[in-house]
Amino acid sequence: MNELGVQDLMKTLAIQNENESDDEMADSSNEEENEQSEDVIMKNCLEEVNNSSTALMKLRSIFCKIKRSEMLKNRFNLTCEIVGVSTTVSPILDCPTRWNSTHDMLGVTLKLKKGIVTLCNNVPELTDFQISEDKWIIFEKVYKFLINFRSF
Repeated sequence: MNELGVQDLMKTLAIQNENESDDEMADSSNEEENEQSEDVIMKNCLEEVNNSSTALMKLRSIFCKIKRSEMLKNRFNLTCEIVGVSTTVSPILDCPTRWNSTHDMLGVTLKLKKGIVTLCNNVPELTDFQISEDKWIIFEKVYKFLINFRSF
């Protein structure tokens, strides 16, 4: 499946709206073709949203576990030092209903990526929360997209 970024998702939805206007003027065979392509577009969009929300839930779980366990905090800091990630930045949790906090959390996440990946690979209780490389790409896209809604 071709993964769509958030900006691509927005473009796709705009194209879909244009297609809906064009459908009204098209004959019945074109309407059926457009409906089928819209179904495919919507299916891809919904899968992308589900994929990114699952990855965000994993990320929130990782950060919760690090924040609640002194041992994991220390291990995370040591891991970050080993892989060369600054330990002056620490994991933060977002409020899922606040775009700014999700943007902030993803910004910190991207800075700490090497430490997070290494920790999840080496700590048995975090192996279920490993985040795949394609999800990291989605995090980057969502982070760049949310900057548009950032209020300072």
